[in-house]
Formats: sequence, structure tokens, C-alpha cells
Amino acid sequence: MKTLVCSWMLIGLATVAAFANPGTKKQSKAKPQANLEQQLASQLTYPEALREGKGGSVVVVQFRLAENNSVLTPTVFTANEKLKSDLTRQLLNAKLTVGEQATPGEVHTARLHFKAE
Repeated sequence: MKTLVCSWMLIGLATVAAFANPGTKKQSKAKPQANLEQQLASQLTYPEALREGKGGSVVVVQFRLAENNSVLTPTVFTANEKLKSDLTRQLLNAKLTVGEQATPGEVHTARLHFKAE
């Protein structure tokens, strides 16, 4: 009886091993694109309105992308009008790289972290 159970176990393990083929999984060599927040942060300069204060700030912005991936209709959520106008001006000059999953006219939201200089 012991021999029969052991042989069934060996047959089961051999069957599982025959169908398990981890070598066929291909890994993509494509580099992931930077997310929109990182792309925006790389194109923006530290706002003049924040230089007057002592410390950094987090600002939330919403925008749409045009067909050529330039920023359209940015909305900056802050009570500071000087900061709002400065960031809006900078955002209108920004051009981003988006993946295939982005649809034209889709509203994007980004949190921008500004650290004190």
C-alpha cells in the first residue's frame, strides 16, 4: 500500500512538473514612463510666490491634454492668486508624454510637492 501511494505521488509530481513551464514568460524590456506628476515637476520651476514663505507646499492641479499632449485648461487649487497665476503660466507651456491608455479630453489630477529652497 505504501508503495502504491508513493508511486501515485511521484506520478502526480511528474505531471505537475511537466506542465509547469516558467521559462516561457517573457519580460518586457520597455522602460515604464514617468507618471504625469513627475513629468510636470521636471518642467516647472519653483514658484516665486513660495519663495516669500518659509517652507514648501503641496498644490493640486487639474488639466486636460490636447492632441499633441500639451496641457490645456489647467486649474490650480490654491487661495494664493500669485501662485495660481505663476503655475498656470508654467503649466500652459508644459508638454507631457502619455501612454496609449490616455484618452483626449480626460481630466488629469496631479499633486505637486514644492520643497523650500
